[in-house]
Amino acid sequence: MLLPSVTEALHIPQAAATWPANAFSLVLACFLLVFGRFADMYGGKIIYLLGLGWTVIWALIGGFSQNELMMVFSRAICGFGPAAFLPAGVMLMGNAYRPGPRKNLVC
Repeated sequence: MLLPSVTEALHIPQAAATWPANAFSLVLACFLLVFGRFADMYGGKIIYLLGLGWTVIWALIGGFSQNELMMVFSRAICGFGPAAFLPAGVMLMGNAYRPGPRKNLVC
């Protein structure tokens, strides 16, 4: 597992050791519906690409974290990316299939 080595390297206390992993999930879950609405309003392709780019940038920033606050912040901000590209990706897959049983299975 990566989390014990990260907490040791950044001197994160045991009480706060789960924040680098949970901050990502928390932000993703809170903003999934919001970005699904944005994908409906502005189109799935642009939201998908912006979400992927956002994830790459903040994952790189998080990889160079120097302390606990920077790690937790970058992981939380990185959660906006998947919140954007997951519903947009489902929208793009849904547009690729015509209505019917196959589309119901995919989406």
